[in-house]
Amino acid sequence: MITLKAILVVLATVVNKALIPLFKVKGLTISQIYTKATTVTNAIETNVLTFGVMDPTTAEMLDDIVAGQLLVTQIQDKEVELKTMREELTENLDKVKSNMIYNYCTSVKNSAGGVKSIVQLTGLELKGMGPAKTLIRFNNTYPEPYKVNQSIGLRIILDLMASDALSKGKPYGAKSIICYRQVGGIAPLRNNHPLAVAMPPFGKMKLTDTNFITANIGQIVYYIFCWVDKDGNIGPESAVYFYTVTA
Repeated sequence: MITLKAILVVLATVVNKALIPLFKVKGLTISQIYTKATTVTNAIETNVLTFGVMDPTTAEMLDDIVAGQLLVTQIQDKEVELKTMREELTENLDKVKSNMIYNYCTSVKNSAGGVKSIVQLTGLELKGMGPAKTLIRFNNTYPEPYKVNQSIGLRIILDLMASDALSKGKPYGAKSIICYRQVGGIAPLRNNHPLAVAMPPFGKMKLTDTNFITANIGQIVYYIFCWVDKDGNIGPESAVYFYTVTA
């Protein structure tokens, strides 16, 4: 006859077999992960009669943990050092540029006395000596993406450049960029996109689009770009670029 105690023992055995040890690290810093690993390793070493010799051994595991913690400390020290060096670089660069602009340029101007050939001896640029600025590029190019970043869900970042690839900046005459945007639906066409909505003009050569909701995941978002001048006139529209919204 099976007793209640026997049943409970069987159930306890089944439950124990179903237990799955986990080493959870989500939300922990690197240092916290190493600390947690140290705690677990020491606990296993303390109870060696229960767990036996591990592979790798607890001594080897502790050596690896100590090595990792040392690397963390060294990296932190290097980051502080690098931060200081970057600050020094910024100060130095500002000093060099300031001396070039306000001291050297002034001295060269005074020495040249209005003679271009003398200024040209230095390698300095001369205001007004470059080609005349025209709207040719404004009227014949458009912004287009050359790099996309979707490393974070529900976010698309596009780095833009002029379609003629002559520069990563806007052409002369372009004050900002307009992007026509459409999520889902029938794919729009260049110069024919009744369902696309014009986003507010932006000045940088980068589009950061976070205007998505969970329901958009897996849908296609379409973009069309064009230049805008200071009077609101727009240049040619780009091709249609499309990307899938990710989680």
